[in-house]
Amino acid sequence: AVVAGGTVGAVTALPGRESAAPAERGVGGELVDEPVMAMVGSGTRDGANWSVNTQVWPAPRDRSEAVRQMKAMADWGLTPVTSGSPSDLIGRTSYFIYRAFKKGDSKPTLRMVTSDTVAALPRPKGTEIHVFLKPLAPDDSTQNLVVGMVARTARQVTCHWKDGSATTADLAPDDTPIRPSNAAIRSIEGFPTANWFFCAAPGGTAYQSAEVTR
Repeated sequence: AVVAGGTVGAVTALPGRESAAPAERGVGGELVDEPVMAMVGSGTRDGANWSVNTQVWPAPRDRSEAVRQMKAMADWGLTPVTSGSPSDLIGRTSYFIYRAFKKGDSKPTLRMVTSDTVAALPRPKGTEIHVFLKPLAPDDSTQNLVVGMVARTARQVTCHWKDGSATTADLAPDDTPIRPSNAAIRSIEGFPTANWFFCAAPGGTAYQSAEVTR
């Protein structure tokens, strides 16, 4: 798993990871050996810190770049959604969305929320919404963290919980500092075709539904 060091979501290399060879640039000029990393949001729960983070790996141009990228992903503990052949990465972008959880002096616990390797990044339209669920805490089975993808035009998402309550995620302006919160929508570096949002359930309730409300 990707390791978050310091504050949860400050992503660093795995301990002991050796320096890679000089990085090469992919289709869009990005470094194929290095992911574009960003944070969707963060919060606190029962004395612990959690965050939702993203990694986007640009499309390699040829097999040589694809081999380098697959090795770099393996150094991070990541496996792209392919048949396992480096050639599957050529011309395709890979993205990984994961949740980090850290309590006290313990090491961060990370869980993958969703990932994919695609020829074109998803481009939701209108009120289209893609929802992925995860427990906030690693020792919990309650689906109380909602992470999702919406159109760049979406300004608000409302998450409904099984206890009848609701949480509203509003679009945060670009370059807004990330502070602990229960919900937000953000544009993510490296993912220009959609925005990502999160909602954290209050108390012990769980997810019921989510919709674009503005």
